[in-house]
Amino acid sequence: MRNVWVAMRTTPLALWLIALGLLAFLFAKIFYFDSIPGWFEHAYEVGRLAQDLSVATLAAFIFFIFSYQLPFVIEQQRIGPHVIDFLHKIADLVKQPIREIYRMAEGENAELADEAVTVDMVNDYFKKVSIPKVDFWLDKFTETEVKSCEYIAEAWHYSRFIDSEVLSVLSKLELSGYSKNLPMYRKAHGPNSGGGLDFLATDYHWKYMLAVQLSNLADSLQARYKIPKKY
Repeated sequence: MRNVWVAMRTTPLALWLIALGLLAFLFAKIFYFDSIPGWFEHAYEVGRLAQDLSVATLAAFIFFIFSYQLPFVIEQQRIGPHVIDFLHKIADLVKQPIREIYRMAEGENAELADEAVTVDMVNDYFKKVSIPKVDFWLDKFTETEVKSCEYIAEAWHYSRFIDSEVLSVLSKLELSGYSKNLPMYRKAHGPNSGGGLDFLATDYHWKYMLAVQLSNLADSLQARYKIPKKY
């Protein structure tokens, strides 16, 4: 019964509005319009046709819930934990660079809240990286970027089970300025060539905000379809 409730709750709102509108029309026709004289010739026949079409549409709506939406919910609960795991891994990998630089500056046990990550904050901490360490951090950035792209590619395999809003965020992560600029900057930045990480601060912060959005959407998806946290 819980899956039936979830299937009904996750059915698109537009379909519910159509179904409720048709149901209201049927009640009005049966309990009011059928008891008054026809307003025009063949009004009864037209009304009967509208009633039959409304009943057929409501039957199709019920059929949709039990034949499509309910199996989708059951399958979502089976596949969902894998999808949620991918989404959180992607978000964590994107957040990892600033978290590691923050711990390097503030201490190993320092925790960084998402709300504290502003573009100015990222810029300040990227500037704190000493020139000899720039190559090391660019390698770390590249490593997390490659891994996150691999998980995004895996997540696309489950696109049928992912909301359009989540897919939109995944696309933005793939096509972000940070993803485009990092390989070029890494290639141009040879060993001990100088420069800093603040060049990437704005692009990285934008991608970090997308990761925060992705993490929140993953939690929302998990709650909406009652997806178990462990599998």
